[in-house]
Amino acid sequence: MTPDPSTTEPGSAPAFVRGVVLAGGDSSRFGAAGEDKALARVGSGPDAERLLARTVRVLREATGREPAVVVRDDDRRATYARALGAEGDDGESVAFGFDAPGYEGPLGGLFGAVDAVDAPAVFCCGCDMPLLDPAAVAWLVDRFESLDTAGDRVDAVAVAYPDGALDPLHAVYRRERVAALRDRLPPTAGPRAALAELDAVHTVPVDDAPAGVPLGRSTTNVNTVAELAAAADEAGGADRVDGSDDADSPPDGFDR
Repeated sequence: MTPDPSTTEPGSAPAFVRGVVLAGGDSSRFGAAGEDKALARVGSGPDAERLLARTVRVLREATGREPAVVVRDDDRRATYARALGAEGDDGESVAFGFDAPGYEGPLGGLFGAVDAVDAPAVFCCGCDMPLLDPAAVAWLVDRFESLDTAGDRVDAVAVAYPDGALDPLHAVYRRERVAALRDRLPPTAGPRAALAELDAVHTVPVDDAPAGVPLGRSTTNVNTVAELAAAADEAGGADRVDGSDDADSPPDGFDR
């Protein structure tokens, strides 16, 4: 019997899905030159978390597996491993992968994600999503697994916004189908082009999530210090998750 998605709990996601954080961007719009938004903190005080550490924690909670982090180069890998260690994670045990060479932006990260893990499916997100929610991630992953169990073998499950746009960086992908796109997409294509090339994408309207699954809120990404501050304020004032905060439009840009 197909599971009821409204009962999905973080950590109940199927074992064949692995979370992957795309962290290869250059933070070009974030703060002073050279400031890395993955290392920026959400909130203030002793409970403030770095964006990257929070994203790793949420994906671990949602999937029950250690996520992988896809980065640009060895220097970034070393920096992030140290940062995760300082946040209480064992930075040396976190799996790291690298952006696929020859591809620009998040598309290189998406191809790097399928190289970084051997799980049949991956949930991919950016490192700049301060409101990423484990219930929302687990619900999408459960939808993917339910379709697969029912014999409806989809290539991806993606959030759809009211204007028809799909979010490629808060989505579940069948790993082998993404890998097969390498020869079909130009190096400058964005991640939405990858979704468009897949044959069987199951879309989930952002306002169709059940109560307790804040899907629109979870997809929020930030590109500037001001956006991060606004998200931190929202997170601090919304400790309960009620599923009522839906997005009316896709996140602005994919500078990850």
